Amino acid sequence: EINRENVDSYKTRSAIVSTLLNVIFHNSLYAESELILNSLQAIVFSRVTYIGKKGEPSPIVHDVILTGVSQILVRHFSEIVRLRDQKIDKLTTIQLIKELNKAKGGTGSLAFSGEATKRHDEYRHKFPLSSTHVELLYRILEHYTFSAWPDSRDKAISVVNNLESQLKTDLKSLIIKTKDE
Repeated sequence: EINRENVDSYKTRSAIVSTLLNVIFHNSLYAESELILNSLQAIVFSRVTYIGKKGEPSPIVHDVILTGVSQILVRHFSEIVRLRDQKIDKLTTIQLIKELNKAKGGTGSLAFSGEATKRHDEYRHKFPLSSTHVELLYRILEHYTFSAWPDSRDKAISVVNNLESQLKTDLKSLIIKTKDE
């Protein structure tokens, strides 16, 4: 009904989705980001119409969704890689300090023993995302790899391939492993 009366309604939906997945998502609290992603799930996978449940009709809106989901997943996995490298650097530094102290005849170092422990904080960094958010975003990305629209399908497959080449592992197995932990 809205699409018949307002031919450009897809532009409004595209703008809303783009804003939600960019500025608002990156500046949201955990509960707000959960709401955004759950709403996105409803847009991608089902929508109530007069005919019954249906997905978003506009390929332009789907392209905006795919772009936003791709950017969020890339940022998530970039942060995972950064944290992994940071942890390796820290462990290397600790090992070097221990070896230097052992060479001097001393014992261990307390330099890294007083770090703060992680706890759930509403104002924590956005990335890395929780495993439920990553799983949902991956399901959306996987959904687009089987899209009826060739552009969306090709773009989704390209994003999956790029992420897998950066991570040097199968994305699906990584998501499943993260989910189990």
